[in-house]
Amino acid sequence: MADVLIRDVRVGDGEGLATCWIDIGRYVATLSPVHFQVPDADGLVAWFDELTARRIRKADADRCEFVAEVDGRVVGFVGARVLQPMDSSSRQVMRELSQIRAEVTVLAVSEAHRRQGIGTRLMETVEQWARGRGADLATVDPVFPI
Repeated sequence: MADVLIRDVRVGDGEGLATCWIDIGRYVATLSPVHFQVPDADGLVAWFDELTARRIRKADADRCEFVAEVDGRVVGFVGARVLQPMDSSSRQVMRELSQIRAEVTVLAVSEAHRRQGIGTRLMETVEQWARGRGADLATVDPVFPI
Protein backbone atom coordinates (compact mmCIF):
# COMPACT_ATOMS: atom_id res chain seq x y z
CA MET A 1 0.00 0.00 0.00
CA ALA A 2 1.16 3.53 -0.73
CA ASP A 3 2.08 5.87 2.10
CA VAL A 4 -0.90 7.45 3.83
CA LEU A 5 -0.68 11.04 5.05
CA ILE A 6 -3.19 12.09 7.71
CA ARG A 7 -3.66 15.87 7.84
CA ASP A 8 -6.18 18.60 8.60
CA VAL A 9 -8.86 19.11 5.98
CA ARG A 10 -8.39 22.16 3.77
CA VAL A 11 -10.23 24.04 1.05
CA GLY A 12 -9.57 22.22 -2.20
CA ASP A 13 -10.22 18.77 -0.70
CA GLY A 14 -13.81 18.86 -1.95
CA GLU A 15 -13.29 16.41 -4.81
CA GLY A 16 -11.88 13.69 -2.55
CA LEU A 17 -14.43 14.38 0.18
CA ALA A 18 -17.25 14.13 -2.36
CA THR A 19 -15.92 10.84 -3.72
CA CYS A 20 -15.74 9.33 -0.24
CA TRP A 21 -19.21 10.66 0.61
CA ILE A 22 -20.79 9.21 -2.52
CA ASP A 23 -19.01 5.89 -1.95
CA ILE A 24 -20.23 5.61 1.64
CA GLY A 25 -23.72 6.67 0.54
CA ARG A 26 -23.73 3.96 -2.11
CA TYR A 27 -22.63 1.38 0.47
CA VAL A 28 -25.19 2.23 3.17
CA ALA A 29 -27.97 2.65 0.60
CA THR A 30 -27.47 -0.98 -0.42
CA LEU A 31 -27.81 -2.00 3.24
CA SER A 32 -31.00 -0.04 3.82
CA PRO A 33 -32.43 1.95 0.89
CA VAL A 34 -35.36 2.99 3.08
CA HIS A 35 -33.05 4.92 5.42
CA PHE A 36 -30.12 5.93 3.21
CA GLN A 37 -29.48 7.33 -0.25
CA VAL A 38 -26.63 8.07 -2.59
CA PRO A 39 -25.96 11.82 -2.30
CA ASP A 40 -26.58 14.01 -5.33
CA ALA A 41 -23.19 14.59 -6.96
CA ASP A 42 -24.25 17.87 -8.60
CA GLY A 43 -22.48 20.67 -6.74
CA LEU A 44 -21.14 18.33 -4.04
CA VAL A 45 -17.48 19.27 -4.51
CA ALA A 46 -18.25 22.99 -4.12
CA TRP A 47 -20.53 22.24 -1.15
CA PHE A 48 -17.71 20.41 0.67
CA ASP A 49 -15.25 23.21 -0.08
CA GLU A 50 -17.74 25.80 1.20
CA LEU A 51 -18.30 23.81 4.41
CA THR A 52 -14.56 23.48 4.89
CA ALA A 53 -13.97 27.20 4.36
CA ARG A 54 -16.72 28.04 6.85
CA ARG A 55 -15.31 25.67 9.48
CA ILE A 56 -11.80 27.02 9.02
CA ARG A 57 -13.05 30.61 9.43
CA LYS A 58 -14.95 29.63 12.56
CA ALA A 59 -11.80 28.06 14.05
CA ASP A 60 -13.65 25.96 16.64
CA ALA A 61 -10.99 24.29 18.81
CA ASP A 62 -13.55 21.69 19.90
CA ARG A 63 -14.07 20.35 16.37
CA CYS A 64 -11.70 18.59 14.01
CA GLU A 65 -11.70 17.15 10.53
CA PHE A 66 -8.84 15.10 9.19
CA VAL A 67 -8.29 13.58 5.78
CA ALA A 68 -6.26 10.60 4.63
CA GLU A 69 -4.24 11.36 1.53
CA VAL A 70 -2.61 8.79 -0.78
CA ASP A 71 -0.50 9.94 -3.71
CA GLY A 72 -1.84 13.49 -3.31
CA ARG A 73 -5.51 12.43 -3.36
CA VAL A 74 -7.97 12.48 -0.46
CA VAL A 75 -9.20 8.91 0.08
CA GLY A 76 -10.87 9.19 3.49
CA PHE A 77 -11.97 11.62 6.16
CA VAL A 78 -13.13 11.78 9.75
CA GLY A 79 -14.82 14.48 11.80
CA ALA A 80 -15.26 14.77 15.54
CA ARG A 81 -16.05 17.19 18.30
CA VAL A 82 -15.25 17.39 22.00
CA LEU A 83 -18.22 17.60 24.32
CA GLN A 84 -17.96 18.97 27.84
CA PRO A 85 -19.68 17.33 30.82
CA MET A 86 -23.39 18.08 30.99
CA ASP A 87 -24.51 20.39 33.78
CA SER A 88 -27.21 17.84 34.57
CA SER A 89 -24.86 14.83 34.48
CA SER A 90 -25.67 13.85 38.08
CA ARG A 91 -29.29 13.37 36.99
CA GLN A 92 -28.42 11.34 33.90
CA VAL A 93 -28.25 7.55 33.66
CA MET A 94 -25.14 7.44 31.48
CA ARG A 95 -21.93 8.16 33.41
CA GLU A 96 -20.17 9.28 30.24
CA LEU A 97 -22.22 12.49 30.30
CA SER A 98 -20.16 13.62 33.30
CA GLN A 99 -16.92 13.29 31.31
CA ILE A 100 -15.16 15.23 28.62
CA ARG A 101 -15.71 13.04 25.58
CA ALA A 102 -15.17 12.97 21.85
CA GLU A 103 -18.05 12.34 19.51
CA VAL A 104 -17.11 11.02 16.08
CA THR A 105 -19.53 12.64 13.66
CA VAL A 106 -18.37 11.11 10.36
CA LEU A 107 -15.94 8.52 9.05
CA ALA A 108 -15.72 7.68 5.35
CA VAL A 109 -13.11 5.94 3.21
CA SER A 110 -13.34 5.64 -0.56
CA GLU A 111 -14.37 2.22 -1.79
CA ALA A 112 -11.04 1.62 -3.53
CA HIS A 113 -9.11 2.24 -0.30
CA ARG A 114 -11.14 0.29 2.23
CA ARG A 115 -9.71 -2.59 4.25
CA GLN A 116 -6.23 -1.06 4.18
CA GLY A 117 -6.16 0.43 7.68
CA ILE A 118 -7.01 3.97 6.59
CA GLY A 119 -10.15 4.18 8.73
CA THR A 120 -8.12 2.91 11.70
CA ARG A 121 -5.46 5.56 11.13
CA LEU A 122 -8.11 8.28 10.93
CA MET A 123 -9.72 7.08 14.17
CA GLU A 124 -6.34 6.93 15.94
CA THR A 125 -5.71 10.52 14.87
CA VAL A 126 -9.07 11.62 16.29
CA GLU A 127 -8.36 9.77 19.54
CA GLN A 128 -4.99 11.51 19.91
CA TRP A 129 -6.56 14.89 19.10
CA ALA A 130 -9.35 14.30 21.65
CA ARG A 131 -6.95 13.20 24.39
CA GLY A 132 -5.09 16.46 23.86
CA ARG A 133 -8.32 18.27 24.71
CA GLY A 134 -8.95 16.32 27.91
CA ALA A 135 -11.22 13.59 26.56
CA ASP A 136 -10.79 10.05 27.80
CA LEU A 137 -13.78 8.59 26.00
CA ALA A 138 -14.92 8.56 22.37
CA THR A 139 -18.41 7.80 21.13
CA VAL A 140 -19.78 6.93 17.73
CA ASP A 141 -23.50 7.03 17.10
CA PRO A 142 -24.20 4.46 14.41
CA VAL A 143 -27.55 4.44 12.67
CA PHE A 144 -29.20 1.04 12.83
CA PRO A 145 -32.22 0.63 10.59
CA ILE A 146 -35.01 -1.25 12.37
